[in-house]
Amino acid sequence: MEPAVLVGHVFVDEQRINKVSRSPKRFDQIGHRCALRNFNRRAVAHCPRRQIVAECTEAANRDPHRSFISHLVIRPGPPSPTIVGMEQSEAANAIVGPGYDEVAARYAELDALEQWPRIRWVRKLLERLPKGSTVLELGCGNGVPATQELSKRHHVVAVEISSAQIALARTHIPGPTFVQADASEIDFRAHSFDAIASFYTLDHIPRRRHEKLFMKFYRWLRPEGFLLISIEDSDQPDIVAEWLGSPMFFSHFDAETNRHLVGEAGFEVISDRVETQMEQHSEVPYWWLLAQKPRPAPSDAETFGHDKKG
Repeated sequence: MEPAVLVGHVFVDEQRINKVSRSPKRFDQIGHRCALRNFNRRAVAHCPRRQIVAECTEAANRDPHRSFISHLVIRPGPPSPTIVGMEQSEAANAIVGPGYDEVAARYAELDALEQWPRIRWVRKLLERLPKGSTVLELGCGNGVPATQELSKRHHVVAVEISSAQIALARTHIPGPTFVQADASEIDFRAHSFDAIASFYTLDHIPRRRHEKLFMKFYRWLRPEGFLLISIEDSDQPDIVAEWLGSPMFFSHFDAETNRHLVGEAGFEVISDRVETQMEQHSEVPYWWLLAQKPRPAPSDAETFGHDKKG
């Protein structure tokens, strides 16, 4: 049977996206009972006019653990302003910060259960950094394990949008300089860092801003500085979907597109690879990249201190 497309309204209250009711009783009062089709670890949903658009089938998912939303009540609502049209970063912030506040404990449990490739890539970076380097981490979460590992031999500036996550990070690791801010809005002087690291964070920033972000990273880094990032490997336009029991914003390009954007920003790739990791019984592919800002040629020495890029 072809999937049916159902449209429902998601009301925004005090910058928090309210959960849509999943009560079977409520659903039966409205219409046919449907189960969301599992798609790329998240239910298919997006938010062009503060509405959820979901692809549904009449057959229930055989494995309820493979879909974060098993049943959905579709509740019509009046037209409303476009949530990603006002300013995409503001719209994403209204979801991402409160979302991570809500799921902080559940995310820590998920991270502890699985062997993710993050720490292995962190060590690839650490092998190249001289002791006492200044490292920027964008989206530090609760600080474990990446911030913890980076701060053993280096000065770390750790940026995090979630107040709950950054409070946990301050408890776990006393050494770094913690800043609660939006990773897409914060700015630093040119040549401030020897390395920039960002794990599972760029996926929560509207992808139309990724190109400019890579150029900012280039500007913030000192010559021969390193960039280490991970981004989910799929072509995903702006989407709001339930994740770990809370609404969450996602937006990203595939690995090939990201590799091109990083190269256009001026970086030289040292190593990159797509690796999968388990998240709630699903395999999720991430593109991992370790790149370097090249030392300027002698003829470009006069540009040192005010990069043309970014």
